[in-house]
Amino acid sequence: MSLVLNWIAAKHDQLLGKPLDSEKDDAITEILDLILDNPDSAFKTILQIIEQQPSDSVLACLGAGPIESLLSKHPEYLGELIASVQDTSALKQCLLHVDYDDEDGIDVDLIEKFLKGP
Repeated sequence: MSLVLNWIAAKHDQLLGKPLDSEKDDAITEILDLILDNPDSAFKTILQIIEQQPSDSVLACLGAGPIESLLSKHPEYLGELIASVQDTSALKQCLLHVDYDDEDGIDVDLIEKFLKGP
């Protein structure tokens, strides 16, 4: 199973209160490591997760986890994320759970405009 599918399965299991096997636990860590070591690859992985159309609760975890981490370290990805995701409702579900403010360097106006848009 790919990193994308393992991450989705890991978050699904966590939401159900199930313990994670090492493969699923590694998927969570690997995405966070990618954000630090290879943000372009992390960005692509995040896009692939969204494309899999996971549940809203998994999308919320994606927003509060990897997306928030990516944007707090590399706020320049916000515009690219908005431009790249076809399923805007899925991205809105993610971004609703990102904790951000002006001090993070994230374009607050851009994220709020996107969240309020159609």
